[in-house]
Amino acid sequence: MVTPLKRILSAALALLVAAACILMLFWRIPRRVPAGTVLCRWESGEREEPYAAALASFAGIEDGAILLERGGTRGTVGTGEAFARVHAILETGGLLELLTLNTYGLAPIERAALYLAHRDTLYYTRGAFRFDGNKVSPTDMVAAKRVVLLDGSLPSRYLRDTGAAQLVLRTGAEITAADLAGSAVESVAAEPPYAAEGEAVYLDTAGGRRFVAALPKAVHLTVSDCAFADEGALSAARGLISLELPFVGNSKEPFTGFDGSLSWLFSAGGGAAVPPSLTSLKVRGGTVDAFAFRGSEIRELDLCGIPAENISPQAFLEMPALKYLHTRCTDALPEEFSRRTAPCGCTVYERA
Repeated sequence: MVTPLKRILSAALALLVAAACILMLFWRIPRRVPAGTVLCRWESGEREEPYAAALASFAGIEDGAILLERGGTRGTVGTGEAFARVHAILETGGLLELLTLNTYGLAPIERAALYLAHRDTLYYTRGAFRFDGNKVSPTDMVAAKRVVLLDGSLPSRYLRDTGAAQLVLRTGAEITAADLAGSAVESVAAEPPYAAEGEAVYLDTAGGRRFVAALPKAVHLTVSDCAFADEGALSAARGLISLELPFVGNSKEPFTGFDGSLSWLFSAGGGAAVPPSLTSLKVRGGTVDAFAFRGSEIRELDLCGIPAENISPQAFLEMPALKYLHTRCTDALPEEFSRRTAPCGCTVYERA
């Protein structure tokens, strides 16, 4: 005999089963990935692949995912919390965080991806350190694609000897143009108080922003507005062809110890040679001293916007290669130069 209670329980059970069936239509049940395989999400769809095949397609790490690329098709492998934690420390952590790095909980593909992404990185602070897939520890490795300067300064010629193409400056780093000389560094990433803009590195100080260094491969360089420039800031850039500066010399405003010469920016190890490749120069402001461009092969000089009273009458002496000058000075060059008035009101001098 079926009691009312049994009928109610049977109906309730039937409803639960029906609800479960409906939910299964809309909920995607996570698939269990067999051991030795990786679930890859390709542009064409998901599929399980052998671990070795997925690893062979490794293309980097982006937005917390492992990137894959094969035959022009991109894909990703999902990652977990342990991966995000370890990756963040390897990218932004200090020495203590790096040395105490805990890689527990990483899946094999995650561990391998982190190693591949950081195997060519050297962390430096009074010695070099490297991630081996399990931990960060001291290393004698010399070659690297990236150097992360955690704190302090680098040994002489360190960047040149490593062959690194990228330099990362952390807050406690100390860098000079001499460190970049002869190196293969093509890009710089920096934390405050440093700043990297284009192919130039700056340091923000209480007195204002300093221009610290130009990268070695700079050819056409524009230096952003700043208050000061370190001696030899351009010394590593020996292939410069054109240059734009906020001022000439070591400061925008003259002060005791002011040096208003272009050679100040190229001075290194007692030498002050402006590279002969530099033939075009624009200066946006500051004071232009007498003989400011002595020793250069500049053919085109643009001083538009600098008041005539801020330019010495002897500023253009000893410039044998000069063929074009744009300035507010109305009597700057000898008669061998033709003269015309530019739309801005400046005088343009030209020599055939």
